[in-house]
Amino acid sequence: MSKIVFLGNSGVGKSSILRRFKFDDFQLGKESTIGCEFFAKIVTINGIEKKLLLWDTAGQEVFRSFTQNFLRGSKVIVIVYDITNEKSINEIDDWLKESSKQSQKPKIILVGNKIDLPTSIDYQPKINGIIESNTNIELRIYDFGIVSAKNGKNVKELFDFIATKLDIPVNSSPTNSINLGDSNNNSGYTCCYI
Repeated sequence: MSKIVFLGNSGVGKSSILRRFKFDDFQLGKESTIGCEFFAKIVTINGIEKKLLLWDTAGQEVFRSFTQNFLRGSKVIVIVYDITNEKSINEIDDWLKESSKQSQKPKIILVGNKIDLPTSIDYQPKINGIIESNTNIELRIYDFGIVSAKNGKNVKELFDFIATKLDIPVNSSPTNSINLGDSNNNSGYTCCYI
């Protein structure tokens, strides 16, 4: 099982992307995540199953002191930004700095959300500049592109992309893994609050 952590400012749609992936639906007006929530799901890439342990973290400033605890042991960190919100794009560097503090350098995937909304922000040059300016922090940074949690566009492709970036043996599970039960269970997230 591979730990994948979603980071990003509050309101960028981390929870909505994960909900779209897990339940294939969208909940308008979802409240902000408090602490973190996580669930497991299996994806199949080229006939090979990979089990993902997906962590949804709070983006509010008050919870950022816990970020390092949430990142510990992660294989991939997905930094989500809102293509209609310049502040969320400008603060990607802050999330990259947090990610770079991990001793085992995880892979970083940048993804823009809310392509269902109009935007006047020319975000792609900003994303390219962020990647170019952070090549010295020893993180492997990938730009996935853009998604819409609301209508589901590119969400499945995002998780397929995440799974292809994992360096894990097929069908392997560490001896100290956490059993979260049936990953097809639609009972909701398993929550953890710090």
